[in-house]
Amino acid sequence: MLTFIKSIHSIISKKDTSLIIRMSVILVIISFIEFFGLAMISFLIINIGSMDTLVSRFPVLNSLGLDQSLLPLVLSLFVCAYALFSISISISFLKFVSLNSQLIAGRIKLKLIDYYLSLGWLEHIQNSSAEKISRIQNDATYVGQQILFAMHLFSRFALALIITAALLFYNLAVTGIMVISLTLSYFVIFKYFKPRISKNSSIVAKERDLALRTLTNMFGSIKEIIFYNSRSGVLSSFDEMNIKVASSEGINMYLAQIPRFIIDSLLLIALVLFAAFYSTQEISTNSFLMNISIYGVAGLKLLPAFQNIFYFASEIQARSKYLNNITPLINKITTQESSKLSENNFTFEKLVEFSNVSFSYETGLKEAIRDLNIKIKAGKKIAIIGPSGSGKSTFIDILLGFINPSIGEITIDGKSLKKLNQIKYRENFAYVPQKLFLLEASLRENIIFGSRESTNFKDRLAKALSASKANTFIDHLSDGIETLVSDSNLSLSGGQKQTIGIARAMYHGGKILVLDEATSAMDSGLEEKIMDEIAHSNFKTVIAITHKPSMLKYFDKIYVFNEGTIEAHGTYEDLKSTNQFLSEMIDVSKRGVN
Repeated sequence: MLTFIKSIHSIISKKDTSLIIRMSVILVIISFIEFFGLAMISFLIINIGSMDTLVSRFPVLNSLGLDQSLLPLVLSLFVCAYALFSISISISFLKFVSLNSQLIAGRIKLKLIDYYLSLGWLEHIQNSSAEKISRIQNDATYVGQQILFAMHLFSRFALALIITAALLFYNLAVTGIMVISLTLSYFVIFKYFKPRISKNSSIVAKERDLALRTLTNMFGSIKEIIFYNSRSGVLSSFDEMNIKVASSEGINMYLAQIPRFIIDSLLLIALVLFAAFYSTQEISTNSFLMNISIYGVAGLKLLPAFQNIFYFASEIQARSKYLNNITPLINKITTQESSKLSENNFTFEKLVEFSNVSFSYETGLKEAIRDLNIKIKAGKKIAIIGPSGSGKSTFIDILLGFINPSIGEITIDGKSLKKLNQIKYRENFAYVPQKLFLLEASLRENIIFGSRESTNFKDRLAKALSASKANTFIDHLSDGIETLVSDSNLSLSGGQKQTIGIARAMYHGGKILVLDEATSAMDSGLEEKIMDEIAHSNFKTVIAITHKPSMLKYFDKIYVFNEGTIEAHGTYEDLKSTNQFLSEMIDVSKRGVN
């Protein structure tokens, strides 16, 4: 248990540690409330047949002016009222504990996401996204359950100690157990709550599915998040979603436990009324029956307490592996590697040069890029073509600083890429991937994509929408730019998603625009309009990967990649008749095959 406490303490904030302590105290208070109710019932049972003695010991009862024969009824009603008060307080406290324990689990998930977003691109492509998602959605959830179980274990243990200590002061020679069957009551109450739990469970399922879909899309487009340094924006978006899921799950947990409190209260009330009934009969209170009643009431709480202690301890142990999985990850959340680099300010002006650059994703494997030499001058528009697996995407990844070359050097305006602050370096670029990552948020938030809304952001946004032609469909939406991506009435085509990607790049700006199959889903008319806008934009240099011959007319020079090397380079007119790959590319396009 000490190991568990230390591990939990290491992965949560001081604020959450304080919250857990408060929730544990609340659960102990609930235990005290339960114990006090038992003590009142026991006291009433003991004295129900001797009102004279009771009145003599407590003169205040005589001051009420009630007929002594009514005192048992008055005291019974008082105890019943207390029982109802106790359950209302307990349910309120339990709701607070259930909701906040889920929110703590949500914040653990957020730390895991932050850890994964802090990793480099190469680490992402070398590790399974499924494992990341499992760690976040499953392991963190189970750890949250561990925390809740630990708090309940503590409270059940406190209750067991309280009841045991009280029984030590009573006549232990009289031992008995009174078993009351509450099966029927349980099913009646459960039938009432089951529809509500089922309804809330469907909400939970939908929200979980939405969160899982967001995570899957996020890790599928992690490159874009790293490039735009959008960790905070993505975390904020997921945090809002996380709160909704946590709230729904917390409500479900608290609803599922209400029947137990109701059943306990019904049992207490039944015992009190049973005792009051006997007080009105011409039957003397039997000492044995009295003790059986007292210990039966105590056992009603004591036995389940021991059962719960065993259950919660077992469940905590059963889930220990999940805590062990995520603790080392959260504890080694690192700052971005760029913070360690010396060159904090950099602006591209003249030339990007690759000198004898080679790269292999794993030692011993075939090189994805081999002995690459290429110069990209500022103001030029460069197209990259070649078959799949020829090294095009690897070239872009190296250019954007996602991966470092195994051999060779990249210089930008004569400065080594290795010595540059990666965040400042990437601020010179705008990047549009083929597969765009969309937040489950508004279209506006997707275009801004984690950037702070500056004083002129509305003008920047309007220009970006116009240049990308995204406004041609956004303006016709009922909520316009504030339309949610998750809106059931919104179905974005591949071309529309790509215009949003172009708009995102236009909004963020830079001096070098990198397009990775960014117009593959667009028709020729839309593609032409957007390329004309790019030609008149502030981007000095454009680098594009494409499989569409229609795109090539916009570029000054074409590089043909093949097996990690540059097979040929030149203008479109130079290569269309001399390069086999480009010729085949043109033939396929003419036949209408994409």
